[in-house]
Amino acid sequence: MASESIHHGEVIQAYRRLRGLTQEELAQRIGRSRRTIVSLEQQHSIPNIRLRRALALVLSIPPHLLDLTEQSLAAWSFAPPPSSPSTTSGLPLGEMEMRTLLDHVRLRFDLYYFTNARYAAEGLREQREYVTTLVKQGGSAHTRKRLLIVLSHLYRLDGMIARDALDYPTAEFDFQQASLVAQEASCPELEALALACRAVLFVRQRREAVALQCYDAAHAMARHASPALKAYLAIGAAEAQSLLKDEACFRALEQAHRWLRLLDPADDPLLLYRSTRCSKQTLTDCWMACRAALGHIEPALEYYSDIEYQGDSAMPRRQARMLIQCARLLYQNRDMSCCFYATEGFRRAKAIESYYNMQQVKDLALTLKARFPKDHRVQELIEIINRV
Repeated sequence: MASESIHHGEVIQAYRRLRGLTQEELAQRIGRSRRTIVSLEQQHSIPNIRLRRALALVLSIPPHLLDLTEQSLAAWSFAPPPSSPSTTSGLPLGEMEMRTLLDHVRLRFDLYYFTNARYAAEGLREQREYVTTLVKQGGSAHTRKRLLIVLSHLYRLDGMIARDALDYPTAEFDFQQASLVAQEASCPELEALALACRAVLFVRQRREAVALQCYDAAHAMARHASPALKAYLAIGAAEAQSLLKDEACFRALEQAHRWLRLLDPADDPLLLYRSTRCSKQTLTDCWMACRAALGHIEPALEYYSDIEYQGDSAMPRRQARMLIQCARLLYQNRDMSCCFYATEGFRRAKAIESYYNMQQVKDLALTLKARFPKDHRVQELIEIINRV
C-alpha cells in the first residue's frame, strides 16, 4: 500500500506532465484507455502492481515513489515460468496460468523498449522452452493456439534482442521460427510481424530491395489485421523506400497516418501494438528519416536537434537513435557539433547495451578521424568510444 506521504496518482500526473505527455498518449504507451489514466491520477493508492510497474517504466518514475523496489522493475520477468499441477499433469492449462504467461510477455516488451534489453532477455530462453513443452502436452485447440501466439512473440523478441546485439544469424533464425510458429497457430498477423522483423534486419544489412519484398509479402498477409500492424508495416516499408531514394515513401507514410487514426491501443488481443509500439511519434520519426535520406537535411536537423525537448526520455533506444541520426546529418552539413550528438547518442546506447547504435557511432567516428584527425572534438569522441 502507498505510504501516507505518497499519492500514487499525483506522482503519475507530475511525471506525465514532466515528460510532456497527454493522458491519451500515456494511455497508448501502456495499452489502456484515457479514462483509465484519469482514474489512476485520482487514486492515492494503486493496488495493481503490474500497472505501477508499467507506469514506472514508461515515465521513468523512481520505483520507491510508486512503492516498488528497484529489483521489482527488472526482476519480475526473471521469475520462474508459472507452473501448477494442471500444467504438469497433462490437464488443460488454466486461465490464470495463461494470463500470467501473457503478463510476462507484456512486461518483457516493456523492458525491451523502456530499459536495458538484457532485462528483457533474462530467462527468456527458459520461458520459451517451457511454453514449447506446454504446446507439446496438447490440450484444446483454443489453448494450443494461445500458447503458440505466446511462443511466436518470445521467438520474435529473442530475435530483436539478437539483432540489436549484431548477432544477425541468431536473429534470422529466431524470426524464421517466430514465423513458423505463427503459421502453426494460423495467425497471419504474427507471421506478417515476424516477416517485418526480418525486413528490418535486411535494412540494417543494406539489403533494402529484399526488405521491400518482405514488406510486400507481409502486407498481403495482414490485409485483415489491426491498424497497429498495418501502420507498422507501412512505416517500415517507407524507411526502406527512402533508402532506395524512392519518394513513394511519403505515400506509404500517408497511409500509415490513416491507419494510426484508427488505432485503439486498448484493443490489442494479439499484442500487436504492445510489441511494436507503433505510434504517431514513430510516424513522425520515420517521416523525418525519409526526408533526411532524400536529402532534405535542414528540416530533419531541426527536428533531430530538438530531441532533448520532445518529452520521450522514457524511450532510451529511440533517443539514442535520434541523437545519432542528428550527428550524422550534422556531419553531412559540415557542422562539428556532430561530435557532441554522437557522444550523447553513444552514451545512451551504451547504457542500454544497444550494440547496433553503438556501432553506428563507431562508424561515424572512424569517418571523422580520417577527415579531421587533429580535431580535439573528434579525439574526445574516439577516447570515449575506446573506453568501452
